[in-house]
Amino acid sequence: MPDLIEEHFKITREFTDAPEIFLKTCSYHIISTVLGQYFEIFDSHVKRPNLWFILSSVPGITRRSTVCGFNEDVISRAFTKFYADNEKLAGKEAYSKYSSSRIVDGTPEGIEDAVMDGEAVGINTFNVCNPEIGDVLRKISTGKSGTYGLDTLLSRLYYGEPYIDYLSRRVKNARDRKFSAGKYVTMFSSMQEPQYYLNKTMSRQGLLRRMQLIYVDTKDLKKENWKSPFCNNLHSYQKEMEDYVDDLLFPTMLEFYNAWKNYNEDLNDTHYIPVKIEDTVNKKIEKVAYEIDMKIIDNASDYNIYQQSRWENLIKMTAVSAIARNPLEGKEKVNVWSISATYDDYQRAKNILLETGKHMEKVLDQLGTCEIQAKEDKGIDRVYQHIYSTGEKGIKRSDLSNNTHIKAKDLQEYITTLVQSEKIKVIIKETASKPLVIYIATCFMAQI
Repeated sequence: MPDLIEEHFKITREFTDAPEIFLKTCSYHIISTVLGQYFEIFDSHVKRPNLWFILSSVPGITRRSTVCGFNEDVISRAFTKFYADNEKLAGKEAYSKYSSSRIVDGTPEGIEDAVMDGEAVGINTFNVCNPEIGDVLRKISTGKSGTYGLDTLLSRLYYGEPYIDYLSRRVKNARDRKFSAGKYVTMFSSMQEPQYYLNKTMSRQGLLRRMQLIYVDTKDLKKENWKSPFCNNLHSYQKEMEDYVDDLLFPTMLEFYNAWKNYNEDLNDTHYIPVKIEDTVNKKIEKVAYEIDMKIIDNASDYNIYQQSRWENLIKMTAVSAIARNPLEGKEKVNVWSISATYDDYQRAKNILLETGKHMEKVLDQLGTCEIQAKEDKGIDRVYQHIYSTGEKGIKRSDLSNNTHIKAKDLQEYITTLVQSEKIKVIIKETASKPLVIYIATCFMAQI
């Protein structure tokens, strides 16, 4: 069986300069959504391999929207093809049914309605795909009206728990909002920098820990990886991705679906094909969970509390890796199936989690500063732009002060921050009267 994660990643990496970690988590999410729905994790408190990712970065340059588009293209094609082929629906009907599985609206009522409407047409797998989910999280973290209960609702969806919202019988034509247990919900959404949307309270709530926040700093980007928008051969990418779905992903989806359906024929309740994680891997993940809990006992910091979900995500990603790499094992005559998750699956998942987690301590330290940050950024951005605009010549301190009209104390704080973040350098030139202080943007230093 080909490695479906690696096959997808190879295609997307060729056609975009988006950060590799965005592309890898995109590949994991596709497998989690399209194939993971048929599986459960054997002998684990973490039952299903449904992954929740949020891509986060500064606007534009990291191609978040592009990656979200890649994700949508594959999932849309796979499910539409499944409904067309398996349920004999016409193309538009098949796509319409798939569309019922997409959750974009950020209000509790909107999400409840989306799940109920999907359930009504036989959909059990849903994907939260909000390209601006930061606004939703900000409303939750600040307690804005209209979001009461949204964090609880999302948490229930994450765990596949049932939900019911009783409405007053005094309201004419009131309809209770409810859906049954067992929903399989994944997430692939995005937002700008976390400090603009989240606060300290949010970092300690269970909802944020369940979402893997994939933050890419501009320092992670490499200029040599940049690709022209006119050299990406988009038509070639589309053909390769269609072939990936039609020749690899969809046949595997159909195989797993038929195995799952036959597996349940003789059972009274719905069961899922087990992913069995090797004992040696279980012990390693158990050690991770133990060490995190011991750290919390010593120091219940925001970062340590957030880390509690690390072992949970490690289990899920190990299982998804196995689903993408390993064929079904079992006896066809008795419809007994399983998939084995090996050390290689664990190691691949661990490497990605190390990459996704490298900025999290800094990110969590910055939460709760959004209002202050927003005010400061207006000033600090203005200061940097003045320095940047002078190029390799730089700008004298006196000229910078006169041009920006910022108070001396605030200006010095901005300068200190820009120096510490390595965005500018301070050059001191000796003169006959007094030293001359010049500020130069770091990007021009190599040209001097």
